Amino acid sequence: MLQIYIISLENHIQNCKDALTDKNSKNLQSSAHDLKSLAYTVGANDPGQRAETIEAALMSGDETTAFNAAPQLILMIEDIIRVMKEMQQSDF
Repeated sequence: MLQIYIISLENHIQNCKDALTDKNSKNLQSSAHDLKSLAYTVGANDPGQRAETIEAALMSGDETTAFNAAPQLILMIEDIIRVMKEMQQSDF
């Protein structure tokens, strides 16, 4: 089960990175929405709130706020992935 979340988070992080690189607000909003749900599902409220902020900013047309907040979200989710992989290796 943990592996499914890791793969999903990794895929969504890559989508988020691609959206940043391409300056694609629609894809960033979609990635933020998915990351929000995944973060809250695993109890990671801070990244969930960050993703929610990005999604809300884009829904209101505030691309600057969203694109400025996205790199921090990526780092937060990458930390979650790292911890999940450590848990997986320790046969948690």
